[in-house]
Amino acid sequence: MKKLITELSTEELLENASKAEEILPENDIIKFISFYNIKSGKDKVTIHLLYYIYSHWSKEKISKSIFAREMGFFFVKDQGKLLVSMSDINFSKKAIELLQKKDKTKIKSFKTHFENFLNKYNLIPDQYNIKNWIEDFSLYYLYDKWCYNNKKKHQIKKSEFKKFCRLYFNERKNFTEGYSWFQTASIEQHLTQEQIDNLRYGQKNKKTTRKILSS
Repeated sequence: MKKLITELSTEELLENASKAEEILPENDIIKFISFYNIKSGKDKVTIHLLYYIYSHWSKEKISKSIFAREMGFFFVKDQGKLLVSMSDINFSKKAIELLQKKDKTKIKSFKTHFENFLNKYNLIPDQYNIKNWIEDFSLYYLYDKWCYNNKKKHQIKKSEFKKFCRLYFNERKNFTEGYSWFQTASIEQHLTQEQIDNLRYGQKNKKTTRKILSS
């Protein structure tokens, strides 16, 4: 019984390329799938993410719309996402680096994630109260707590967190210590002065330890 194109494995497609050229797209999609060992599964991955990796991998890249259409021949689509097996995908070192370098502040899902955090604690800009300045590491502590309580995996790393804060709050940099202050209201409702002092003490000890180790 003849298999549908969506039922053929990458190996089968390549083996039958000379006999059934009509089942192969006229581009490097299959080579891309094979290179990263992308298989069907239950994990939802955005087409945008896969195209981002593809566009840096391919030497003759196709448009995003064609990429989305033809990836749909091989994988089940679900609301703009493809169902694949993330554990099987062989992300190369370069692909991982590309994902890490991508500016998450320009991705809608990450902005929504950050805004949900701000809304939870009613963290809004407060440019009129000169006392309402808080260090980035204290804000990140609150973010870390929010992620833990809501069983969310960390989607925003410390190095990226300040970029998001800059979108919403005034910033004052401490060049000597390497952190920033952000001007926000209602922080005292969620962090006691004792907690803030402990966070500052911990941050200071980290800096001291690094200096000792590097000397």
